[in-house]
Amino acid sequence: MREKQPILIKDLYPDFTDEQLAEAETKLRRFVRVLAKIYEERNAAENLTAGQSSPTIPSERSKPQ
Repeated sequence: MREKQPILIKDLYPDFTDEQLAEAETKLRRFVRVLAKIYEERNAAENLTAGQSSPTIPSERSKPQ
């Protein structure tokens, strides 16, 4: 069985020059950092609201139907 090899940027863009590959790697790393930050912020927001039993403000009262 063949071992799985990681996919390299060079595999995705075989016609890129070394300079273009370096730029693509820089942009990819920046993109992943942004995604990680969004994920962390979203999880933090969810953790803050996880303790609430209801999505309403505590002093808010529902109107009778």
